[in-house]
Amino acid sequence: METEERSSIKFDPPVSIQRYAAVCEILSRDGQVESVADFGCSSGMFLTYVKRLGNLRRYVGVDVTYGCLEDPGQLTRPLDWDIVHKRARTLNIEFFKGNVSDRDSRLEGFDAVTCIELVEHLHEEDLRKLPDNIFGFIRPRLVVITTPNRDFNVVFPGLQGLRHWDHKFEWTRAEFDALVLGHRAALPGLHGRVQRRWRVAVSGAPWRRLLHPDSHVQETAR
Repeated sequence: METEERSSIKFDPPVSIQRYAAVCEILSRDGQVESVADFGCSSGMFLTYVKRLGNLRRYVGVDVTYGCLEDPGQLTRPLDWDIVHKRARTLNIEFFKGNVSDRDSRLEGFDAVTCIELVEHLHEEDLRKLPDNIFGFIRPRLVVITTPNRDFNVVFPGLQGLRHWDHKFEWTRAEFDALVLGHRAALPGLHGRVQRRWRVAVSGAPWRRLLHPDSHVQETAR
């Protein structure tokens, strides 16, 4: 269980809902995102929010476990909100069992990739491979990555260690600056393709070094 869920400090709305809303706002602000690959989709809760984006035509949830695949019919069935607010475009929904560090040709060229509270759960080897898979292989126009801000842990009374038993690390803002803003390099394979501006919304992730030097990084750490 996450520290936010068992702490006496409460967030209204809950942090998870605020997080999903923030990611959706970033995706909608781009205006050209029609396909989203959601790594670490878990039970598929983000789908409830992202499917409201009018431009979206394809959503793929990816996870190493079968949580999202146990009852896909229940997960994808229209809610009352969906019936009242009918989509102008058809939305295709799929779930894949896979790892964010492994290349999957079915995801190549997706418009956007999301990793919501995922990276802190990754082992070092998977974390090392993640940038190449996302930025070097899938090569989306937009990437949104969220991860806990360790500077905020002081507000949780009695917290010792990390917020969740499965977290491998939690970064501070200073570490964010050192790992992200301090590294620049050309994206492998970018030359020879149509040049386009990359905008990456990140929170505590060390992948600036894989982006084109002209990239714009937007911090969304809470």
